[in-house]
Order: sequence, then structure tokens, then C-alpha cells
Amino acid sequence: MISFFMNVFGNLKKSVVLVAFLAVLGTVILFIRQQFLTGDELRYLLYATSFIRHLTLVMPVEEWSAVTLQAARFPSTTLPSGGNSAVVMNGVYLPVFLSPVAGLFSLAGLRFVTLLTGFFGLFRLFRMASGITGQNAALAATMIAALSLPLIAYLHVFYMEAFLFTFTVVSWERICYRDRNAGWKQDSLTAAILVAIPFIHMRGCVVAVFLSFLLLQKIWASNQKKRAVLISACAAAVGVVFILANLAVYGAITGPVNSARPPLPGEWFSVISMQLFNVRHGFFAYAPIWIIGYAGLLYGSLGKPVPLARQALILAVIAAFTGVGVNPGECWPARFWCLSLPMLTVGLAIWMRHARGLATWLAFLLLLLPTLLNTGLYFYDPNVFVENRQFSATWEILFRHLTSAFRPGYLLPVEDDDPADMLAAAYFTFASMAVILLCVGALRWRLMSLPVIGIFLAIADLSHVKLVPCSGEAGINEPHRLVVSPSPPIRAFSIMSGRPYESWFTPGQLHRFHVSVFSEAGKSMSWSIPANQVVTVSCNVPVRQMELRTDDFDLTDEVNYHIDFAISRSVLRRWFAARSCREL
Repeated sequence: MISFFMNVFGNLKKSVVLVAFLAVLGTVILFIRQQFLTGDELRYLLYATSFIRHLTLVMPVEEWSAVTLQAARFPSTTLPSGGNSAVVMNGVYLPVFLSPVAGLFSLAGLRFVTLLTGFFGLFRLFRMASGITGQNAALAATMIAALSLPLIAYLHVFYMEAFLFTFTVVSWERICYRDRNAGWKQDSLTAAILVAIPFIHMRGCVVAVFLSFLLLQKIWASNQKKRAVLISACAAAVGVVFILANLAVYGAITGPVNSARPPLPGEWFSVISMQLFNVRHGFFAYAPIWIIGYAGLLYGSLGKPVPLARQALILAVIAAFTGVGVNPGECWPARFWCLSLPMLTVGLAIWMRHARGLATWLAFLLLLLPTLLNTGLYFYDPNVFVENRQFSATWEILFRHLTSAFRPGYLLPVEDDDPADMLAAAYFTFASMAVILLCVGALRWRLMSLPVIGIFLAIADLSHVKLVPCSGEAGINEPHRLVVSPSPPIRAFSIMSGRPYESWFTPGQLHRFHVSVFSEAGKSMSWSIPANQVVTVSCNVPVRQMELRTDDFDLTDEVNYHIDFAISRSVLRRWFAARSCREL
């Protein structure tokens, strides 16, 4: 009996520590300020509640208003809809399956089921990682996964992310540790978990297909070929049913995949780089510790390979290129990266298992610190992350409390058509790739962690500013024109104005700012950018005046609400500006 218990829970002490940690975390999540009912969660609640009450996916507006009043204390006057006023546009199969929970406990019940599902996935992930890296590294990596964005933001909202995470973990673990003499029941259950992933959300399809090939390969290698053929046939039949269901519900094979679709091959770099670092959904922008997750997978795949590292690296690449959508809507950061977290947690555990030396761990702490700062802000007010629309409100809040000398949020790109933003995303991506390679090298040569510290210091330098009183004017008779006159004239500065929770543009409807700058010598330059709450100017000569024009906003109202004028104190930025970002 004791032997069986130990086989199930592995090291009992570490399992108890993890269970106690998750119990405390769950208690904190349940009793902190609750997250807004917003974005796709409105639709999932609608589908689940409508189905249990009417066996349809849409209910009358009056009834829906009463549901939202009970669930979130506000009566919604319209049904949640998207393009072309479509109401049924997101995943409906899991909400339908959980509709009895919605009928009994409404939103609270659905969120609680999500929390338990996410915790179960974390426990199984710890078990799987323990067999690869040992108990200590696996426990530390799992706790970081539970505490950091993006997963913590989706543990207690009824989105599909926690379910995708857990089903991926459980199916992958069952495949990895499948016994050669496994019976029909074990393989059938694994196959059932895999075919359920696309029903949770189409974004998990390709990962599920790859895991299915791994399962069939193991069954075939065990000389159970008839079972492999039969499971393949059943999976194909379920695939046909899935396609037919999508056609019936959505009118398309792709089902709920809408504007937030996976990128096409020609868009891979631009989309992935933007989803790693943009102000709304940036994965590394709010949880840079996961850079080490990729480093661990790469290290484990090279030289003397760590078990399952290559498999995890392939899965992580598949999850990134097929699970990350173009321009996600209203949600908490890095939503689509939850699918990658099982693999990255394994990678983080591998790296931590092999890390040695003070400099190596210092690089680790420099990536962990900003991650935990965002976790702390989440506990303080989880809803502030939803306000990261046209600039990073969260980094702004953090550094207003810590110090006024740094504004790292000003560096992050906004997901739009501004070449400067796309260039910033590319620069950040190249820097993160360099950090990944350096973290891999640091496991063999410890001094290679020193350039990681250097990159961190460079980013700190670029975000170094001095806030000064602004001499900006928005004329009463010209509410669409803002003039700022630096005194004395300077080469590099940023202006942040307006209400952080406003969305000044949405994809497909980009409002524009027309920027003009004037030098002391009387020269001028003009350009157009998407409307943005942070406007940064870097020129090769000092600027004596900047003029901002727009036909879409009352700038007088925005400036009266808030305006910051930040002079860059960055050595790197001044050097770059002197060599001309924009030549006057």
C-alpha cells in the first residue's frame, strides 16, 4: 500500500509542499479582488447558461441582462457579439459540457471548475517534470508557472486556457510514461483526452495531432498494431464529427478561429515578435522568466540530450506557431502562450537543474524579478492588466510606486502598423534570442551569463528618464492640436497623455496622429503614426517644439486628464539619436 502511494505521488514531501502551496494560492485567488467579467468570458457564460436553460446557444437579451446582473453586478443591455454582429463565434463545446455547472452556480461555479482544472494540471506537470529533472527543480519550476503570468491570470476566469493547459499536460504525461504493457483502457483514455483538445479550442489542434502521433508510435512499438489501427480509425471518426459540428454551429471547418487566427508563414516573425513584447499581450514583456524555459529546452536538446527535451522543444515550437493568434482581443496578457507553458516549465526545470555559479543565478534573478513584480501587481489589482491597451499601464503603475527614474513600459511596442513599433518588437525579439543562447552557454561556461546582465542593464538604460513639468498647450479653439515646447531643446523625449483605460484604436480602425518637430535652426519634419498614448521623439539635433494633430480626439480633454513629459536620460538613446533616428 505504501509502495503504491509513493508511486502515485512520487516524493511524498515534495507533493505535500506543492499541494499546500496550491491550497494557499487558491485561497488568495478566491479572496483577492475578482477579475472583471469581460472579453470572451461573457460569450462562454452566455453559451453555457443558454444551453442549460433553452438547449440553444443564445438567450433573449432581457434574460441575459439578469444573468450578468447576478454574475457580475451589472446588467448587460446587449448580447456579446463580434464582426457582422455574430454572437456564436467562440468555442461552444466546453461551455455546453459544463452547462450544468452554469445552471447551478452561474459564473462562480464555472470559474471554480477552471481553478481546480488548472491546479490538477500543475500537479501532473510537477509529476512529469520530476521524472526528467528531479524533484527540487521540478517543484521550483511548477511553482513559478503557477505564480507567473500568463497562467495565474487564467486560473480563475472561465476562458479555455487553463483547460488547454491541463489537457495538454495530462495527455503528454500519459504518453511519456506509458508502459509497454499498457492495456486498452489506458490507451483509450489517453486518446480520448487528445481528441478532446480541439473541442476545447481549435488552437490546440496541431499540438494534439503531434501528441497523437507520439501515442500511436508507442503503441506500434509495443507490437500492438491492431490497437494502433483501431485508435487511429476512432480518432479519424471523431475528427469527421468535429468537422461536421463546426459546419453546423459556425458554418466553417475552422470553427471558432476568427480574426485572432494563427499567423501565416510569411507573418511568423512579425506576429510572434509582437505577441512576445507588445503592451497588451506580450509574453516576455510581463514574464521574462520564460526566456529561460526556451533556453532549458534548447540546452536539453543539444550534446548529451536530457530525456524528452527534444520532444518538448518541438512541441513548444508547434504551440508558438500554431497556437498564438494575430491580435487577440480583450483579455489578460499572453493568453495564447498558456498552451506553451507545459513545455516551457519542463525547460525551466532543466535549466535550473544544471545552473551553477553566482553570475548564472544572478541572470536568473534578473529575469525572475520583473516576472514576480507583475505577479505582485496582479494580486493587488488583477484588472489593471486589462487596461494595457495603447501603452503599458501596469509597468507605469509599478514604477510610479518604485521610482520615477525608469519607464520600461515606454519601450514596448503597440500592435499596429507603425514601423517604429514593429522595429522595436524585432529588436526585443533579437535580444531575447541572444539571451536564450547566452543562458544555454552559461550552463557550460558560467561567464556567458555576464552578457545577459549587460542586456538587462542596456534595457534599464533605455528606460531611464527624468519627468519634468510639461509646457504643452492644447488650444481651446484647437482641441485637436497639441504643442509641446521642451526647454531647453532636447534630442530625445516622450509624452504620455490621456486615460490609460481608453482604447484609441482597434484593428481595422486605426486613428492617426500627425507629428511635426521643429529644430532650433528652423528645420522641420513631419510624419504620421497610429494614435498612441505614448509618443516618443528621437532626432539628431535638439528639438525646440513638437506639434501633434488629430481629427479623432479632443486633445484638450486628454491633456487636462493627465500628461507626463519625460526627458530621456539614456546614454544609448542619446548616442543613437545623435546618429539619427530622424534627421532634421
